[in-house]
This record gives sequence, C-alpha cells and structure tokens, in this order.
Amino acid sequence: MEDVLDVYVRPYDPAVPVVCMDEKPYQLLDHARDPIPAAPGRDPKEDSEYVRGGTCSIFVWVEPLAGHRRINARRQRTRLDWAEEVDQLLTCDYPDAEKVVPVMDNLNTHTIGSLYETFKPAKARDLAARLEIHYTPRHGSWLNIAEIELSALTRQCLDRRINDIAVLNTELAARQQATNAQQRQVDWQFTTEDARIKLRHPYPRIRCDTLLAREAAVGQPTCPTCTPSPRGLDRDRDAVVAALTLPYSNGPTEGVNTKTKRIAPQMHGRAGFPLLRHRILLG
Repeated sequence: MEDVLDVYVRPYDPAVPVVCMDEKPYQLLDHARDPIPAAPGRDPKEDSEYVRGGTCSIFVWVEPLAGHRRINARRQRTRLDWAEEVDQLLTCDYPDAEKVVPVMDNLNTHTIGSLYETFKPAKARDLAARLEIHYTPRHGSWLNIAEIELSALTRQCLDRRINDIAVLNTELAARQQATNAQQRQVDWQFTTEDARIKLRHPYPRIRCDTLLAREAAVGQPTCPTCTPSPRGLDRDRDAVVAALTLPYSNGPTEGVNTKTKRIAPQMHGRAGFPLLRHRILLG
C-alpha cells in the first residue's frame, strides 16, 4: 500500500508520467420495445424488458497530474488485449517518455508475460523496459485512481442502454475528448502518514513494554492514539497492570479493577494496551 502512496506523491515529470489503469465489464443491451420520449408534462418511458447484446470490457488509462485520459472498449479482457493497450500507451500516448509508471490491480493478465505472449521477444523487451509497474494490494483496489474515473464514467456516460460496441466507443471517445480538453486533474489527498494513523490492521501491533521504552527515551507519548489522553501512559500503567493481574483488591479502586477485568474478556484478547487503556479511562 505504501508503495502506491509513495508513487502518488511524486512531482509531475513528463518524462516519467504516472498513469493509473483499470478495467470494468460492460453489458451491451438493446430495447425490446422502442422507448417513448419525453413530452411536455410527461417523463420518458422505457420498457423494463431488454435484449442482450453480449459483453465487453472497458479499459481506462488516467494520468492524474496531467488530466489526460484514454478510454477504450474491447470485446474481451485477455492477455492479448492488455498487451495491445500497453503497446498503444507507450507508442501512441507517450512515445517520448523515458519510462511510464502504471498503477493497476494485480490481475492475472497484468503481467510482463502478456507482452511476450503477444509480441515478438525484441518488441516485448523494449516495451517492458519502459514500464515501472506498481500493483495495488489485495483488497486495496480503492487506491487505484482509475477507479474514480470509472465511477464518474458509469454515472455520466453509461447510465443508459447501448447495444453496440462501436456506438459505445463513439460515446467513450466523445467523453474522453471533453474531459481531456478540460484537463481535469485528480488531487489525491490520502498519504502514507494518514494510512499509518487511520489503517491499523495492515501494521503490526507494538507491545506495551516496547512502547513504554520509546516514550521514556523521547519523554512524550509516541502512540497517536495515546496523545489525546490527559495523562501519560507511564502515570497509569501501574494501576492498569494491577487491575489485570491482581486476584482481588480493596479500597476505592475496587470498582475500577472489577471493570477492567470485565473489559479484558469482552475484547476477546484482541485489544492492545492502548485500546484497553482508553476503554478504562473513558469509563
């Protein structure tokens, strides 16, 4: 994940453009009965019955910092189709670029081997040498900026029935020309620092003793989740540890200790020390 995020913070370089790629299936549909157009005081009417016209795959290439897009529909999404799309990207879209940095999902067709299955070895090697591919992680396709373009494309251009792939490509070409003329860029905001704070599951947990040693070395809390607390971790650690380890207790802290012992099994053993501490302090 951080590999993709580091790519997005690179400054714009026309010699090494960052291009995001994605694809989606699309079903070609035709009307079983002619729709009734809108009239004054009457909405358009369309029969719910339709005629299937097959399927196709829409390929989208987006350069976020330049606002350039290329959209094309193909009958299939085989290795040959992906390789031909890459060939057009390098020879037609960016013929003068030293290297192109594609960001894409890790599908079985998105490999260098697809180039060798489609072209002669010399040409495949030349194309592969100009690619610096970065794959989005598993279940992390939301990191692909091309998905934003596909979402807008679906709402603005594909919200009606289209029965022929030639008509579909005509519609896609018109939208591509309009958006490229506007040079509409993508301002990506999510950074690696944000991921380390908001996405805790991809990162390993730090044991309490290790965290305390770091805090003692720097003299202040190092865990982002502990910073808003009114007290430092070293001030209430003894009380929490005692509540978790002592078989019983007396005095005014008995209620807190009982609550702490109840919280621990409620978290099913998955709570790290910072989260358990917050549960106790917030009551």
